[in-house]
Amino acid sequence: APANRRAVYGTFPQLGAPIGFIIANLIFVGLQLGLTPEEFMSWGWRVPF
Repeated sequence: APANRRAVYGTFPQLGAPIGFIIANLIFVGLQLGLTPEEFMSWGWRVPF
């Protein structure tokens, strides 16, 4: 990394888990809104995991 951008480059590895949690939550909400309650309870809740 360039000397003047080391802090910015150093944040990317730390963002991996939070970005994954956000994506999983968005998928979870999308499935909850797009599926019937029976479909969601039978298989839809497993997809984000």
